[in-house]
Amino acid sequence: MAEISPLSVFTHVDKWYPSEVKEGLERTVDKMKCCLEHIELAMEMYIDEHEEAPILEMLPEEEKLSTTCEFCKEAAIYMVGN
Repeated sequence: MAEISPLSVFTHVDKWYPSEVKEGLERTVDKMKCCLEHIELAMEMYIDEHEEAPILEMLPEEEKLSTTCEFCKEAAIYMVGN
């Protein structure tokens, strides 16, 4: 089995995740709140961490007003995770 170098891991992170997200990659990704534009990124992060498909839920109306996307700070619409 081929060994993965740290350089290739950081290149992958730099390619897909914005700088705000890269700083928090040490945390375990359980549930993320995101907008429609970043739902695919949130799903990819969850799958990378847990190696299983996440549950996708719409946020309740009362949470949509005050919750922001973890990637761009726009209004969050979905919660990705289990």
